[in-house]
Amino acid sequence: MILDYFEPYNNITIYDLEESTHKLPGMATWNMAGLLWLQDRGYEVKNIELFDYTRFANEGYKYLIEIWGQTVADHARDKTDIPSEQKIALQFANSKISERRIPTWHDLEDFLKQGYLVIAQVNSRYLNRKEGYNGHFVLIYDLDKYNVHFHDPGGTTTHHPNRQEPRDHFYRAWGDPDEKALILMAIKKP
Repeated sequence: MILDYFEPYNNITIYDLEESTHKLPGMATWNMAGLLWLQDRGYEVKNIELFDYTRFANEGYKYLIEIWGQTVADHARDKTDIPSEQKIALQFANSKISERRIPTWHDLEDFLKQGYLVIAQVNSRYLNRKEGYNGHFVLIYDLDKYNVHFHDPGGTTTHHPNRQEPRDHFYRAWGDPDEKALILMAIKKP
């Protein structure tokens, strides 16, 4: 979605994207490799979250349990290649892309006003009013007094362009299991 917006005539394929994000067959991806790749392509990239990438690089799954709790840590363990991600995490920590704190609505509003596209990680199960946890990225393009407006890429058959949810429901999905899980990524092409 980012590339389609800023580079509408690019020739990048899904295979190129899978390579740039280090996606393994049948597995999910983390944000680090993709954000580093975008930065290498000349994009301004910001990441705000409480997560400590240096600690993750050194401690792996043990750190995930501490910061996210057992359910989300187990999801990451089962759906991603943690040892591979630990290697990327050290490079990401040294890139200065990430600011280590809890993001706010104010951050989201400011980035949108400055022309960034904003990505938030949400619990798609909660967002869709279901039990359980599934980490998922959505692209926020607007906020109003009551709603968050975003594109939800969903799966191969469940995408929802121009979706909106009440702010309180979206915030709960964004900060699941608690506010320590809030992740905000802002990207723009200068």
